[in-house]
Amino acid sequence: MLRFIQVVNGQDKYNKPRQPADAIPIIVYHRIDDSGARYSTTVSLFAAEMQYLHDNGFNIISRTDLIYDNATNSFYLNNR
Repeated sequence: MLRFIQVVNGQDKYNKPRQPADAIPIIVYHRIDDSGARYSTTVSLFAAEMQYLHDNGFNIISRTDLIYDNATNSFYLNNR
């Protein structure tokens, strides 16, 4: 869990307080189950990670909320 916290908070060095974010953490899960398989995250660890994000004011966005711009090599939020 400590590594998760370090990673999701790692964008702080790129962002300024009370300004739009320049960097966001991207979290990818391959499997969420208790199988013990490679690249599997246990259900309880997943729940704890989601609770951390909730408790610390993170806003969750999906992949469809991001647009990639080839010209600038950057992601932007989709302003639907």
